[in-house]
Amino acid sequence: MDSSQRRRWAVLLTALVLTLAAIYFGPAPAEVVEVSARRTSAATAAPAAHAQPAEFAPVFEQEASADPFEKRGWAEPPPPEPAPVVAPAPVERTVAPVVVEPVGPPPLPYRYVGSYSDDGGSVIYLARGEVAVVARVGETLDGTYKVGALQARGIEFEHLSTGTKQTLPIPEAE
Repeated sequence: MDSSQRRRWAVLLTALVLTLAAIYFGPAPAEVVEVSARRTSAATAAPAAHAQPAEFAPVFEQEASADPFEKRGWAEPPPPEPAPVVAPAPVERTVAPVVVEPVGPPPLPYRYVGSYSDDGGSVIYLARGEVAVVARVGETLDGTYKVGALQARGIEFEHLSTGTKQTLPIPEAE
């Protein structure tokens, strides 16, 4: 290290030691409590009818040790008067009838893409969102629907949990 770096380190370490000493030997918190106790005793000396809490009491004298961030000059508004208590009117409780709607199968999640017939039978191409599904008559799809029959105008599906039949229309060729 050259001499300028040594001087710089010496100045920085001296500043650090002085800062730590000021924190350790600084004013004690008891002095702050003593100042607030003096103000509280001055506020209680006022007449009881016009007494204000010490934290809202106006300060007219300038003290050297006064806190510049202390609340002063405005009194807290008096609390609102409580509203009179009125007994509530008796309420008749009625129970609304529970309406049970018949639960049917959800709408078919499949879309018709195409079909192909060969010697082995008919193959139906369906789409469920972005996924392509290949099905044959009699197969179960996703454990929920069974392909019933392939007709000229639609494909018949059976919803397994409810047993109802639904038809997916086949669009006409253009």
